[in-house]
Amino acid sequence: MKISRRHFGALSAALGAPTLIGSCAAGTSAYDDAVRQLWRHGRADRSDAAGIRRELVRYATLAPSSHNTQCWRFGIEPGAITILPDYSRRCPAVDPDDHHLFVSLGCAPRTWPRPPLRTA
Repeated sequence: MKISRRHFGALSAALGAPTLIGSCAAGTSAYDDAVRQLWRHGRADRSDAAGIRRELVRYATLAPSSHNTQCWRFGIEPGAITILPDYSRRCPAVDPDDHHLFVSLGCAPRTWPRPPLRTA
């Protein structure tokens, strides 16, 4: 039996719409929980330098980038964080000279939490 697009749409609406509406109204979902966990503020102990560096890298990975590719790799070493381009995430069709890839590297450090300004 061949089903036309019109019949498929009517069948989908009849079967799928109540499920979709019910799940939207259910409240907190696993997705909401994942987003809340991802965008939380860290609780790194100030005496744990390695933990602070990991938390800074976690913030940096949330940064937007050109074409939303997150085209960076981080290295965490004692006393340093290095940021390098991830060439496996290149977009040669729209960025043939990797200009946007390298500009995106500068987006990550800008998301790091800054210390509060001190007033005199």
